[in-house]
Amino acid sequence: MRAWLVVAAVLSLARSAVAQNTAQHLEEYRQWVTQTTALSAPDVYRVWWNELIHECACSPLHRFEDLVFATLPGKEFRVPRQFGRARAHWAGGVWIVIAEAYIMDERVVKHELLHAILQTTGHPEIFGRLRLRAQDITN
Repeated sequence: MRAWLVVAAVLSLARSAVAQNTAQHLEEYRQWVTQTTALSAPDVYRVWWNELIHECACSPLHRFEDLVFATLPGKEFRVPRQFGRARAHWAGGVWIVIAEAYIMDERVVKHELLHAILQTTGHPEIFGRLRLRAQDITN
């Protein structure tokens, strides 16, 4: 299972690395991915996914079943090539990493699910409308 998770994550991130034309970026992500632990999505994640699709009237590119969840220990972690630390991170495609302390935090998980539904790293207006902006979910 661990090998499959690494392969899926690296393939998901390869598009970003190729776009930036940097092998170093891909290697940094590969090393980061090997530190994660596979996470079997709790049933409520599917409920939240469906709620988001309904609330934003979106047609996701991927099915919920395609998503790959992983976790890192603690309350936050550093994401390669980004400033600061994160509680969770949509790493592109179908891959979502969540800090262990926030695995069941509805707003944190929904924020990343919305990234996966919209396939965007940015925060369009819908994040604000659904109160899922980073500042909305900060305790």
